[in-house]
Amino acid sequence: MSENQSFWDSAFCNLWMELLYLSEITSVQLNRSVTELSGASTADARPDLLLWISSRLCVKFEEKRATLEEAFQDLTKKLGVLPPQYYGPVQWMLGVALAGPEMAGWAVRHGQDAPDDLFGRLNMVSLRDKATCLRLSVNFLRIALTISDFYSGMNSLPRPFNVLPPASYGSLGQIARTLRIVYPKVIKEIRPWSQHVAEGFTTTALVTRAYGLGAVGLVSGDVKVRGERYSVVIHSVGYERIISRKDDLWPAMQDVLHGVHALHHAGLVHRDIRWRNVLQCPASNEGWMLIDLETVWKTDCKPSCCWLRAWDENTLVDGLYTRSSDLYLVGRLMESFRDLSPEAKEFRARLLRHGFRSAQEALHYLKNTTFCKT
Repeated sequence: MSENQSFWDSAFCNLWMELLYLSEITSVQLNRSVTELSGASTADARPDLLLWISSRLCVKFEEKRATLEEAFQDLTKKLGVLPPQYYGPVQWMLGVALAGPEMAGWAVRHGQDAPDDLFGRLNMVSLRDKATCLRLSVNFLRIALTISDFYSGMNSLPRPFNVLPPASYGSLGQIARTLRIVYPKVIKEIRPWSQHVAEGFTTTALVTRAYGLGAVGLVSGDVKVRGERYSVVIHSVGYERIISRKDDLWPAMQDVLHGVHALHHAGLVHRDIRWRNVLQCPASNEGWMLIDLETVWKTDCKPSCCWLRAWDENTLVDGLYTRSSDLYLVGRLMESFRDLSPEAKEFRARLLRHGFRSAQEALHYLKNTTFCKT
């Protein structure tokens, strides 16, 4: 670790941890963005520091070996593209650039082309600037605590730079899946891939075809398999949203059916349709997409994989997983909703009794369906 890096750790990470410990504050967290490396061309590059209030990003650091200008460009590029869902009620985030002994900071506002300069350019060679840096470090914590009241009663916000805990699955629990979020992309990895394939979840050819469809209502991405490592770079970061209003259910169902139709048109079935695999698209704040395509298979086949979580005794048709099985799972998405209109209840019932011949037929029916009671 260089002398400059040691000072930055003392001025921010170490000081924050000591202050948070002494004050017994748990709503403020700090970590490093292990989803990426700043200055990846340098051998000793480090992940960037992040300061959170609950799940809301408050301060993002960008550390470079080169110049503040390079750090500034990367900082504004990463924060400037974030849609409003990542901001919540407070429509700005703080960005801090570090390069060698120098430091600068800005307030990046949603929808603003040029960020606001916060404190000019500091150089840690100067004792005065060092003192200013320590004062700013404490103020960053104060800012995080000040805005915490705006987020205390809210649902958890999506994190734009995050690594989700690894998940294990398979017959022996030896297949591991990891998700890394680096807005505007998501990187998913599965290892060992050969076991995922051997247990009948999908094949490389099928999942590559599914991610390449680029259809409305369906996630898209670039698949790579190297040895036992499967990875897909997903082009759009979606986020979970609990649907509480019946008016929001209709567009979600429409987009899901569009995604299902695209898969069926390509001769594929999804096989794991549940709300956990339906995300809202931040760019539009209205569109929805079906994700997790690592279970796609050819239609009308007897499953060789384990019983998936969304299935029940009515999912298969004569022992086969068919297009109708996918539509049945779409119907199960509606099971928890009450007080639907008679038309919406009939739509759900037809899905659950395998009453539609295709997703296209279900979409046509949906266009003439009102979901709320009038």
